[in-house]
Amino acid sequence: MFSQILVIVLFLWQAPLIAMDNQEEIPAEPVLVGMQTFKKDNQNYLAINFKNHPHWHTYWQNPGDSGLSIKVKFTVNNKPLELEALQWPSPTRFTEGENLWTYGLINEYSLFYRLPEELTSTWTNRPFKANLTWLVCKHICIPGKKELNSLTTDSGVNETGVTFSHDQLQKLLMLLPKKAQWPKELDIVLKKDPTTDGLVLFYNFSSATKHLKINDINFLTPLRVSPLDFRHESLALDSKGILYGKTPISWDGEYEEPPMQLPKDGLFEKPITMTFHLFHPERQEAQIIEKTFTRFDLNGTEELNQFFSLLSKVDLKKGADLPQKSTSSDPFPLPAPQKNGLLYFLALAFIGGLILNIMPCVLPVISLKLFHLLSIREKNKSLILRHNLLYSFGVLASFLVMAIVVIVIKATGQGIGWGFQMQSPGFILAMILIIYVLGLNMLGLFEFHTPGGNKIGAIKLGEGPFADFFNGVLATLLATPCSAPFLGTALTFAFTSPPLEITLTFLAIGLGLASPFLLTGFFPALIKFLPKPGQWMITLKKALGIILLITLLWLFDILFALTENQMVCLALGVGLILLGITLIFRRKVSNKLAKNVLLIFPTVLFIYAYQLIPEQLPQASNRYLEEKQSKGLPWEKWSAEKMAYYQQKQEWVFIDFTAKWCVTCKINDKTVLETKSFKTFIEKNNLKLLLGDYTNGDPLIEKFLQGHGLVGVPAYFIQRPNGQLINLGTMINIQRLEKIVLD
Repeated sequence: MFSQILVIVLFLWQAPLIAMDNQEEIPAEPVLVGMQTFKKDNQNYLAINFKNHPHWHTYWQNPGDSGLSIKVKFTVNNKPLELEALQWPSPTRFTEGENLWTYGLINEYSLFYRLPEELTSTWTNRPFKANLTWLVCKHICIPGKKELNSLTTDSGVNETGVTFSHDQLQKLLMLLPKKAQWPKELDIVLKKDPTTDGLVLFYNFSSATKHLKINDINFLTPLRVSPLDFRHESLALDSKGILYGKTPISWDGEYEEPPMQLPKDGLFEKPITMTFHLFHPERQEAQIIEKTFTRFDLNGTEELNQFFSLLSKVDLKKGADLPQKSTSSDPFPLPAPQKNGLLYFLALAFIGGLILNIMPCVLPVISLKLFHLLSIREKNKSLILRHNLLYSFGVLASFLVMAIVVIVIKATGQGIGWGFQMQSPGFILAMILIIYVLGLNMLGLFEFHTPGGNKIGAIKLGEGPFADFFNGVLATLLATPCSAPFLGTALTFAFTSPPLEITLTFLAIGLGLASPFLLTGFFPALIKFLPKPGQWMITLKKALGIILLITLLWLFDILFALTENQMVCLALGVGLILLGITLIFRRKVSNKLAKNVLLIFPTVLFIYAYQLIPEQLPQASNRYLEEKQSKGLPWEKWSAEKMAYYQQKQEWVFIDFTAKWCVTCKINDKTVLETKSFKTFIEKNNLKLLLGDYTNGDPLIEKFLQGHGLVGVPAYFIQRPNGQLINLGTMINIQRLEKIVLD
């Protein structure tokens, strides 16, 4: 900001000298102004009109390196009046002097304001004034000001000074940039600039399929926001026609009152919302978009600058056309149309659901259900069928609810993938409570009825039909962090299909998960193949209880990764300890009122922990990346730019899309990625390692995975030096990796 003020002072000081050197006649009035009211769609508007002399320009909201933007102040009865302003017209970029960029307005244009009905109906009784100031420039800059106060009639159309026809006003109004959602095609990151102690915005537009003339307008023009001072935009194209850009940012916090230093840890004291004027390449229209940043990346700037240097620079003076690119060159392509029919994918979904029964995440609940089957093996067939049907109904109902959620989220235009609920801190908090109580039960510290089970303790959390149904719901919830063979293909089909196919696919997965118990329900004789009840059941049950309690550490880690708030985990942890003590000692208290009072303290802590969860989750940090790096391998943060950078350098790349809540990812880590043989393989073949952290969700990762036939994690890829991607699916082994690289 300080540098801009200095430039303005110097520019205005030199203006007379410039005028003396330039013999061109200066117009008497480089800018004519006026104002008028008009109505559109039952809404009254006030238009502040400008008519610039040819080749002269005033300045936009963000004037750039020099200049002063137009200022308009309203008064009624000599008292300040605030009117709701619409978006400003799109700016034109000018180069002044050797390398000064400014953004201004030319020819005929208007600034629009909404007028409240009570104001327009009483002009005569409430004197209205508009005070305008501006700076108009060509080879010389001339300040101007005007007071407009002739809106004193009550005829429905009020005007003074420069006026435009109603059709022209309608057209100018329609051409204003529209406020829009952040485009899915636009990826943007904010990084630390180690060379200037400032920041840098890097961005790319992955679907620039039409022509974009870049000769007098920026692709992305930021509006001013304190304490940031945006510098010049640079644009470049890769061989596939993808548009890349970067904008350096100076940190002007030291000029604030009180002074603000650039955070050394990358976390802003308060979130900074940046507003941009975007010229959308596909729609060929101007949009106003916003993005809020709570942090900036401390690392990776040098690599992105190196990648940017390898691209073809866009000459901003001459302009450029973005070439048409094929779908195959899109780094985030949409999946190819499926050739197989619906029944094929439903069969895959059923098999994938069946395999979920033996995944580690579901095993504890499945074991409880097996204990239940053993305990009722001698009961009548109708009782066994009823219990198993209720369990299956719980599974199917849960998958139906998930299908509805997916359909609703897709209808809003947002991305979604398998395991989406694991990105919700509230869901993780609830899972911690449920698994904690279940773990204590399996250890015998207190008991509650499972259907047909024997009552050991004095506490009953549920029995009968509800307990069967609840077990089915719990099995479904525990299954979602897992990925199983055949499941990825079926889910990709579902997530890219209409609502009916989504619903049928999810129900097929649920049917597969419930099928062993449906089978034993209709054919109870199959239970006889299970081992007879005995002491081994108690030992196994306690072992599973310990596993569940250990699982809590993993869930706490996920909760902290999602919220980055230690107090959430602390309050929840203390609440769990109090809950455990309460559940154990409740058996020794006979008074019902006293039993309920004991539950108040942990309940208050659970509510407090839930309220501490931030409304807007933090952007994915580098914690998981640093955790993976600590295991001895040079992992780097995944991005499309990083993939293109290593393609330009002809390097082999191994890509791991993972998440802290993904159980299958953890298994692959322990059995492959964290082994000595994998490290030797990487070092021997000089593979670069990219990590895509999906813990908090990431629309770019979602789009990339869907474009390659996947809708969740884990997902593994190898990129050959020529850029060819090999989809390794959800399971990997060293032998296959070696075969790919050696071939």
